[in-house]
Amino acid sequence: MKGKIFLFIGIITVADIIYKLVRCASCRSDYLGFEMSGYTYLGLQTLIALILLNGAYREMRKAKT
Repeated sequence: MKGKIFLFIGIITVADIIYKLVRCASCRSDYLGFEMSGYTYLGLQTLIALILLNGAYREMRKAKT
């Protein structure tokens, strides 16, 4: 169950990254109340997506064995 939650949130995060790239990558964004540049926001979101999707992959792989 934990792997499915990680996968769902990871996919939503990737969709947010794609949306930000399509709309305006360099525009300033708010993240948890902190204003930051668009590229910093994209880097932070990419890091979060990688951590979540890696966790989902490990949980799904552990469940198979």
